[in-house]
Amino acid sequence: LTMAWKEDTLLVSGSADGAYLVKALIDNQAYPGLAVQTKIQALLPHMVGAWGAVLAPSPDTAAFSEQNMVNMPQEMQDQLADRFGSLVMPPLAWDFMALQHRQEGEMTRLVLVYNYPSGEIAAANRNTVLISLTETPSTQATNQTWADLLTVDRVMTVENQVIVQAHTEATNFIGNAF
Repeated sequence: LTMAWKEDTLLVSGSADGAYLVKALIDNQAYPGLAVQTKIQALLPHMVGAWGAVLAPSPDTAAFSEQNMVNMPQEMQDQLADRFGSLVMPPLAWDFMALQHRQEGEMTRLVLVYNYPSGEIAAANRNTVLISLTETPSTQATNQTWADLLTVDRVMTVENQVIVQAHTEATNFIGNAF
């Protein structure tokens, strides 16, 4: 990873292009900032009214699944395999995602924006996003999936983004899941 830090800014990049961007931002003293980047500009309209937000690069799901299996007791592995079959997530083609959340009484409203390299890749992966948000095993209880804790209200593809609107009444879902 390429990282740069100053008093109010942390930049992290895991790609060669991103490393070039980080260097360019450092060379230009991070002015006028990330908000002028096209990919970030595309996220900003979805972050309006956010109480909190998470911006994350696409994970290596195969390595993550393998690591989880190593650290998980065999009995729990067997229970999850019985309930969900393969525990290896499908490969994720998004390059980064943003999650914004806001509390409305007892409910938390979520907007998840998955950014893809192209509109074609986004359209092809719309169902993968939905599967990952509904079939992922819950870390809170082995007999639950995220679908038991999260209600997906709408999934749409806009240009190179898959945008999901959802809600949850589970007060600790965001902290445990993301």
